[in-house]
Amino acid sequence: MSWRWASRPTPSAILFSAPSQDARPERLESSMSILSMLKKGWDFLTNLVSRMMQASPTQVRANLFTETHLRVDQFVAPGSTPGNVGICLSGGGSRALVAGMGQLRALRSIKTADGRDLISQARAVSVVSGGSWLTVPFIYLQAQTSDDQYLNGYVADPGRLVLTNTSGHSPAETLDQIPDGNAAKGPSDESFGPVLLALQVLFLKKFWKVPTPYLWQTAIGLHILKPQGLYPHNRKKEPTSLFSWDAATKQNQIVSLNPDLANATVSLVADGSNRSKRPFMICNMSMFLRMPGTTFEMLAPVQGTGFGTGIFGSVDGTDYANRSPGGGAVGSFAFSSSVAAANNPVTVSQSRQYALMDMVGTSSAFFAEALQNIFAGWRQNADKLHDDLMLAHPHLTRWIGRSFPADEQDEAMGMMTSMSAATGDRSKSMGVVRDKLMSIIDDVRDLSPEYAYWPVKNLTVQSNNPVTRFADGGNLENTGLASLFSYEDIDRALAFVNASKAIFACSLGVFDANGQEIPGTRVLLDSQVPILFGYQPWQNGKGYRLYKGDPNPVSPIYQHNQIFPSEAFADLLKGLWAATGNTSDPANMGMKDNATVSGVNVNPPLFKQTMMLQANEWFGVRKPRQVTVLWYYLNRFKRFYDALQPDVRAVLGNFDQPDSYSSFPNFSTLSTHLKAQQINLMSNLTAYSLGNSEDVAKITSLFTDP
Repeated sequence: MSWRWASRPTPSAILFSAPSQDARPERLESSMSILSMLKKGWDFLTNLVSRMMQASPTQVRANLFTETHLRVDQFVAPGSTPGNVGICLSGGGSRALVAGMGQLRALRSIKTADGRDLISQARAVSVVSGGSWLTVPFIYLQAQTSDDQYLNGYVADPGRLVLTNTSGHSPAETLDQIPDGNAAKGPSDESFGPVLLALQVLFLKKFWKVPTPYLWQTAIGLHILKPQGLYPHNRKKEPTSLFSWDAATKQNQIVSLNPDLANATVSLVADGSNRSKRPFMICNMSMFLRMPGTTFEMLAPVQGTGFGTGIFGSVDGTDYANRSPGGGAVGSFAFSSSVAAANNPVTVSQSRQYALMDMVGTSSAFFAEALQNIFAGWRQNADKLHDDLMLAHPHLTRWIGRSFPADEQDEAMGMMTSMSAATGDRSKSMGVVRDKLMSIIDDVRDLSPEYAYWPVKNLTVQSNNPVTRFADGGNLENTGLASLFSYEDIDRALAFVNASKAIFACSLGVFDANGQEIPGTRVLLDSQVPILFGYQPWQNGKGYRLYKGDPNPVSPIYQHNQIFPSEAFADLLKGLWAATGNTSDPANMGMKDNATVSGVNVNPPLFKQTMMLQANEWFGVRKPRQVTVLWYYLNRFKRFYDALQPDVRAVLGNFDQPDSYSSFPNFSTLSTHLKAQQINLMSNLTAYSLGNSEDVAKITSLFTDP
């Protein structure tokens, strides 16, 4: 690895020209000069040490997990888990985080006969993208934050909710408050909006020299993990911790193989008498595959757990070194590495250990693509970049103050001062901004995460392992169900589909293998659901069509996702439609062309479905068996609206207008920043969906029925 001697630039040289200053007394100028020289010397030494550390990758040993038939109890002793239930929290950005917060809040409040809450009785939890923003910190929650702080308290009666601080009402009942330590604290801050995130990425690139393939993960680490103490890092924002499961796992899987890591900072699963017992966690990501003879790229499902990270399925295509991927996982801390000795335990070489920020950031990498669109807009319109910078100034200042230690804040604030000084004359300021920032924007056109993947099967030594591009887990399978059912001791699933689309009646329904439309199926759902049944996402003029037999399917990337029988999809559509309180056939609602109409939506859409699981080698589902899924689909429902106080209900707007209150609760996935009222109303809706007296039995039956 080549490197050169270089000192860290002074603040004024980082991004903008320094503002002019009045002449100072000679003695002051001399003192400042000495301080400046000392600082440059210190920065030089810091930079040198950092580069020397990077120049010498370390070797570690790690276990390989090569099971062809996965089981949760191969990794953890789950204890009593009646029903062998797994929980799935779908992707969907801040919407998924907030909806999931309410759902876990309700599960924590519901107790069965033995006095344990339902989170404690779940065997596993499978999360994707925005669902990982909520769940990974919950699994690894540090001592300073209680479960109640993180999820907030359950409010059994929505009529107790108030708009602002009111005597006689608890903070959990107050809609304009987000408690300290709460999971939604990050999304509630305006600095978590897309434009602000894009500007932060530019700061991280230019000021802190974060490599482009880690920019998005670093931003997520700062917003989602750092507030919970789960993102310790060095000055270059490289994580300085790794993660495992519990103390025994750390000792057996890491320390016993690598005594030098005995004192390493390792995040372990949250534990304690006042906490819900954590289920085994699967965090879903995906990896790009090269397909022989074509430029088209498919995606392979990647699982990240407290034990190992890798591809358990058997997929087509190759990685970026033309190797066949799959075969299992390597100890998570040793992921992204090169194989130095092909044994089990394997010896690998890596520049740093794989961390929680890598896993959570990769699982949610869809948003990196969204930022790239913002960069493209700025590249075409420099005036827009100027305006966004000026509007963002106070938010970026707060972000710097919250995210970085004092010695780094001084330098960053100097950059912000320079930016402020450039605001007087737009053309002049854009001359400064454009020349300094456009080159950075050119460097961050592709924010896809990149890691040095190697397949566990046919393991060989490869000293110079190339990096492979990774993607959001939801780009491939957004529910988490496929990976959950790859574990053969999971028999039931509570699937939270926190989608951006509400349930609507539509113009065409499900067409069977004979091309005949199945009556009662003109129900529109988000694309993440039909693909699990072998159906393509709904298309105008076509309805739902099977992948099988279609030479030119829409979204071919989903064609390997089927785990449920195709004939069961019609039953799901009918079941969810009826669960909301609709008694009439959706075909009788006068649909034509691409029109959609909301149903009566009196009740939350909860529907239990038992069916035969199908084998799916792509996802490592190898044991067909009967499984039960209790589907929850995010949707507004009248029973919640009617229980609210009139002034609170007025905030939500007209129930019968699907686009009222920004289409509550199905906010856009790109709405990463949500206001406190939006957060608290949505999390209370999803919590009430499960815990209310009319529906709680549907939830508990999953854990208690034979």
